[in-house]
Amino acid sequence: MFMPILNIEESQGILETLAFKYHGPKFDAHSHLRRVEDIKGQVEVADRYQVKRAVGIIWEDKREEYEQHFPGRFIFAKFLPSEGLVKGAIDSVVNEVEAIYEAGFPIVKIWYAPRWIDYVEREQKTDIRGFRLDDPTFEPIFSRIEERGLILLIHVSDPDLFYQTNYQNLARLCA
Repeated sequence: MFMPILNIEESQGILETLAFKYHGPKFDAHSHLRRVEDIKGQVEVADRYQVKRAVGIIWEDKREEYEQHFPGRFIFAKFLPSEGLVKGAIDSVVNEVEAIYEAGFPIVKIWYAPRWIDYVEREQKTDIRGFRLDDPTFEPIFSRIEERGLILLIHVSDPDLFYQTNYQNLARLCA
């Protein structure tokens, strides 16, 4: 059974029982940003863990809105849509990388995890058996990322699948 997502009130007791073992700077390397209301909850939890900054991954460019509500909290990463990758539209993807650079994003994110395969096959109606990011076809994309000095954030795992098998029992988080 999958562990339910808790709201702030439900997680209060859990957070209070966790003792901090590390007292140095803390940085969240992977936060998805969408609605400001949801981000407020993320920031509240981060504050409880004394996490001061995070990489904020976004699809739409709402940096100004996020910065207004959470000044200095996030280093923004732009999600690179996978449709061009899987359909072989290399020039389109290179242009998207260029747009990310021109918009001032320091980080570009690629999702390449098991659940991504399901997503691509279901939503993009594309069979991607044999798809590999080290395919020489993608060289222009990665070259442009390097030329522009962008950081590549690549996501190759699905935490929900991990938690389904490793953290089914919420009490284990408090042990």
